[in-house]
Amino acid sequence: MVSEFYGQRFYPGNMIIAAAGNLKHKQFLDMIREHFEPMKPGSNGHVSTAPKIVPRITMRNKKALEQVQLCVGVPAYPIAHEKRFVCYVLNTVLGGGMSSRLFQNIREKQGLAYSIYSDLNPYRDTGCLSVYAGTSRESAVKLVNRS
Repeated sequence: MVSEFYGQRFYPGNMIIAAAGNLKHKQFLDMIREHFEPMKPGSNGHVSTAPKIVPRITMRNKKALEQVQLCVGVPAYPIAHEKRFVCYVLNTVLGGGMSSRLFQNIREKQGLAYSIYSDLNPYRDTGCLSVYAGTSRESAVKLVNRS
């Protein structure tokens, strides 16, 4: 039963075989060829349409709080898309750490947020690139207008 499950989903086009350590290269390749060369190309059947995106703005206001949490997201490439690496680079440059553009400009230079970063979440059928900022009520409008 387990063998059938794997046989229906794993094909040469969606497998990566890797090895590390003190091994004999030729023996390793011979073993891989013996076990995997007979496999036929195919499709694992995991094809689905991307979900429908419905833009909306959700606001919750609690007057007693002194902080504002902002999160903005846009569609990104799915995890297997050929251009997905562009999103990884964009996420790193935009908000991937303390040297990122958002952190340096919004937090360090302008002092408009105590926390700001971007996040990339690629999935099988779609992806999301989001930017989060934590700021004060006084700085929220400036932050949105300058970002």
